[in-house]
Amino acid sequence: MTVKPEEKAPSDSRLKGAFCYFPIIGWIISLFFILTEKDDRYVRFNAYQGLLLLIVFFVVYMALDVLSALMAQTLYPELAIAIAKRLLPIIYLGVSLLLIYKSLLGERLLLPTIGKAAERQV
Repeated sequence: MTVKPEEKAPSDSRLKGAFCYFPIIGWIISLFFILTEKDDRYVRFNAYQGLLLLIVFFVVYMALDVLSALMAQTLYPELAIAIAKRLLPIIYLGVSLLLIYKSLLGERLLLPTIGKAAERQV
């Protein structure tokens, strides 16, 4: 994760950027800001990164579900997958809280792959 130095974003942009990372409703807010905020690059970046983060979380969670179903007959791999499925939402929440905090500070925190993809969309 890298913090991209730039001018401090205005406080309303920081707040809008932080809303994009809220668990459960962040994807709706992100889509709204992607469609409405055409000029504010800071908000658009956070909206894209928040949306991509949720998509990656969802895909990984579904992949773990499929693996769990495929390995229903074995005990140990299924146990490892069950533990991973329990930890994944906690990790997602932690990353979301970190991104909310950084966004409120006006910093642009780039997640390894997701951040670069979000930057290309802005």
